[in-house]
Amino acid sequence: LILLGLLVLWITSFNQMMLSSVHQALADSRGIRVVWKNFLFTAAIAVVVTITMTWVGLLVINALLVLPGAAARNVARNLPQYHLVSVLGGVVCGIGGLMVSYYLGTSTGASITLLLALWFFLTLLLKRTR
Repeated sequence: LILLGLLVLWITSFNQMMLSSVHQALADSRGIRVVWKNFLFTAAIAVVVTITMTWVGLLVINALLVLPGAAARNVARNLPQYHLVSVLGGVVCGIGGLMVSYYLGTSTGASITLLLALWFFLTLLLKRTR
């Protein structure tokens, strides 16, 4: 249900939230309630972190919040590409970390975090070669 709610929020409010985060005065002049959009985004992040922290742990949540976006920033050339690379990188590293954990008998959270860190450093190297 939370995933469905977040997808609805993302689809319906993406442009308004993006404009609010890039240029608040312009968003306000376009009739966007910047304070409410910021509050809604903050509340959504807080709900996701609070609920998932008990399932997967704080280390993995922090890694999943920061590293996919940072890696995508290294290689993406526009906003849709940034989102695609970020989401796919997070999903692939999450599933890959689960598989590594299962086959090698390692901690799941540490495996996911390690793969996310490796993904970030790989994209950092790709950025420098361009």
